[in-house]
Amino acid sequence: MKLAAAVGAAALTALCLGAAACTDDDATTSPTSAAPTSGGRLTEITGPIPAPSVTVPVVTLPTPTSATPVAPPAPGSTTGPGATAAPAPGPPACDAPTLFGVLQASAPSLPAGIGPATPDCAGGWATMVVGATGQESALSVFQVVESTWRLAALGTSGVCSSAVVPPELFGPLGCNDWE
Repeated sequence: MKLAAAVGAAALTALCLGAAACTDDDATTSPTSAAPTSGGRLTEITGPIPAPSVTVPVVTLPTPTSATPVAPPAPGSTTGPGATAAPAPGPPACDAPTLFGVLQASAPSLPAGIGPATPDCAGGWATMVVGATGQESALSVFQVVESTWRLAALGTSGVCSSAVVPPELFGPLGCNDWE
């Protein structure tokens, strides 16, 4: 509707400008003085205004097939039409380099020359013996928190119980020797 009104107003303006200048009701000339002035210009339009010659196409929007509105998926979402669900993140790797890196970041004052042994992993927990030549070994206990390994305890005695490792995991994690 607004487009048709705009086109009609534009056509009227073009018609007025094409016919020179249009006057309004307050003009001092009379309707009978519609004779052209110098330069072939009219001071007023005396006949009917022709319809605009511009046609506006009618656009028909598709009708929704569902009575329930469907919102588009949020940016970064893995749901919606044609989308596949992203796999849930699995547990982090339970290996000596990964756990030793967590230990070094969590306990920066480790003695020089310290190295890891092969870790034991079970139920979101891990233990790893660390030591250096000529020094007593220690047990490090790790727990998965929000898909990331965290150092839970480090020591030589009562390490698993101080980290609150579930008692059923003491055997698989080798905690019994360190209690």
